[in-house]
Formats: sequence, C-alpha cells, structure tokens
Amino acid sequence: MSTKAKKAAPPEHWCIEYIRGRNMWSFSYRCNKRASYERDGKWYCGTHDPVRVKAKREERDAKWNEKWKAESARNRLRDAAPDMEKLLRRIGCYIPPEGPRAEYQALLAKIDGEG
Repeated sequence: MSTKAKKAAPPEHWCIEYIRGRNMWSFSYRCNKRASYERDGKWYCGTHDPVRVKAKREERDAKWNEKWKAESARNRLRDAAPDMEKLLRRIGCYIPPEGPRAEYQALLAKIDGEG
C-alpha cells in the first residue's frame, strides 16, 4: 500500500488569518482553509473575508440595537409610570379606580409586541 503525500498549494492560496486556541494555554494557528477572496493583496477564506465579516457584524449589531432600543423605551415608560400618575393626581385629572396602570400595561404589551 503506497501513500502519497498531498501536494500543498502555494502559501498565497491559503487564508492568512490566525485563529486563537480555545483556552489560554493554546497557541494560535493559521487557518487551514483554501483562500477564495483577495483583499488588498492578502488572501482570505469565506469565513475570514473582511468584507463578509464586516457585513455580518453590521447585521448582528443592527438586530441588537433594535432590540435594545425597544427595551430602553419599555424601561423608560415603566420608570415614568408612577411619576405620571402623581402628576395627573396633582393637576386634578380624574383617575379611574383601577388607575392608569392598565393603560400603561397595554402600552407595554404593545411595545413588547404582545398586543
């Protein structure tokens, strides 16, 4: 049984990114994927291509920013509810016996997407 060594491709056709080891005692090593994209004279695989990495990061950040914006609005409304009730009582507005909390809860549910 003869075993032939695989012929390695030239270094410029392999991804140039280094991958960190899984724990603090590991060494980093070079990505072993074949390069498909050339950016500024450097070769990258599909995983480490700077353009794709940036697009994925922007997509992820946009999703999280939208989530945090909605959560921030919900928290501001929740924090302001007691003060709004006191202000309404002080200026003499009629507040039903169950109070405006039901309206606030409905608003919070709408913000959360439940309503």
